[in-house]
Amino acid sequence: MERVTQLYHEEIVNHYEHDLSSEPEKFNEGGKEFSKPTVNTEGNLIISKMWIHERGGMLPEDTYHISILTIHKDGKIVNHETKDRFTVQI
Repeated sequence: MERVTQLYHEEIVNHYEHDLSSEPEKFNEGGKEFSKPTVNTEGNLIISKMWIHERGGMLPEDTYHISILTIHKDGKIVNHETKDRFTVQI
């Protein structure tokens, strides 16, 4: 179920954005600590966390945020939230 949660998080929830498995150049300029995607089980909840590189626009900048998806072991989505959004100039 953890693998299914991670795939759902990557391929469905963040379909139009890019999840990060390694730290991009200039990421540390945003003052946040990078971490690889994780999936943990806490009681009956499965929690998937990953840094997301948001789709770029016309400006010379990159924007990132943490995406957190929580799913109950029975398959129901409990919560999806984004945290720690920041932008760096490229």
